[in-house]
Amino acid sequence: MRYKLGILTTHPIQYQTPFFRKLAEHPELDVTVYFCSRYGAEEYKDEGFGRRLQWDLPLLEGYRHIFLRNWSPFNSIFTAPHGLVNPGVVKGMLGSSFDAFMIVGWSYATHWMAYLYLRLRGVPILLFSESSALERGRQSGILKGTRDIALKQLFKRISAFLAVGTLNRQFYLQHGVPAHKIFPVPYATNNDFWLGEAQRLRGQKAALRAELGIPDESVVVLFSGKLIPRKRPMDLLQAFASLGKGQAKALVLAGDGELRPLLERYVREKSIESVYFAGFVNQSGLSRFYAMADLLVLPSSFEQWGLVLNEAMCFGLPVIASDRVSAACDLIAHGENGYVFPAGDTTTLSQHLSDLMVDAEKRELMGRRSYECILKQNYEAGVEAVVAALHSVVKRQQGMKTSEELHT
Repeated sequence: MRYKLGILTTHPIQYQTPFFRKLAEHPELDVTVYFCSRYGAEEYKDEGFGRRLQWDLPLLEGYRHIFLRNWSPFNSIFTAPHGLVNPGVVKGMLGSSFDAFMIVGWSYATHWMAYLYLRLRGVPILLFSESSALERGRQSGILKGTRDIALKQLFKRISAFLAVGTLNRQFYLQHGVPAHKIFPVPYATNNDFWLGEAQRLRGQKAALRAELGIPDESVVVLFSGKLIPRKRPMDLLQAFASLGKGQAKALVLAGDGELRPLLERYVREKSIESVYFAGFVNQSGLSRFYAMADLLVLPSSFEQWGLVLNEAMCFGLPVIASDRVSAACDLIAHGENGYVFPAGDTTTLSQHLSDLMVDAEKRELMGRRSYECILKQNYEAGVEAVVAALHSVVKRQQGMKTSEELHT
């Protein structure tokens, strides 16, 4: 059976659109993606990076897609729930007989229009979200209570849940979702691209470092992401500064954001050597930074996932992340391919950096384990999980219709 699958998401996201392409390639799927906004496909102001940008990799190739008109006067993916109001989604659903609909998230008015309409039409809904069990500690009081009530009511009406990782699965279970409705969909980046880039740049580490003026013998620590409070880049900078002068080392921060002036001032005032601010790096340029690095650190106070870990592991890098990075639960075996440290604990972070700085053999071994781990975290496994979920919900739907017919 070939399933007609609709997908509703906010905008073209560089991590998700290759997955849509893989879904569209599957012989059992006929996919149409509905976007609520052109953010990403066109130049836009990214609040985190603090600049206008447009991703430089193809986001719209290889799958059928439709851009819905956004009637919101706010017209922003950064303003929920009223930033996206796309009543055209109902018209799109009305004009096509979908076997199921996959909806990415629930934060906007358009999401809730779609949920209501699909529920009234009896179309099975697959929910894809990045929400993590770590979120429960970030909210309190009336807001948390109201959100929990709303989600429990919504989740009762969802046919299947696509869990991107262990903590996403726990999030659903915490909100009363039966385990048999949860299907594991490994959260992946475009491994084909990143592994290909790693192969292409193999052997160029010294040349890439020379472009930034980094000595080849240095141990290079990489941060890749927005320089914003939630990412806690200052923790990494302070931990790096505490290492002393014995080991040749360098810290490269590939990204931009509101904290950059503060970080640069800290480097000047403390006379910290070998810190390199690369600024914003688009997708096609990130490979050069992974290829020159010896390890990657993600010290965030919260990440629903943390896909830079996936990317770095494609380059065979050891990875260090805080215990508030959801991906660490699935991608990091502590002491095997990296380390997990308590968020904000710069002393422990410094110790882990030091361990890897002085031991090239450990870095190489951990890097190999990262590479082996990430090969299993791929789009192909995710596509098969979506197909399995479709088999389940459509079979269940057909069984319900048969039962209704027998009782009429």
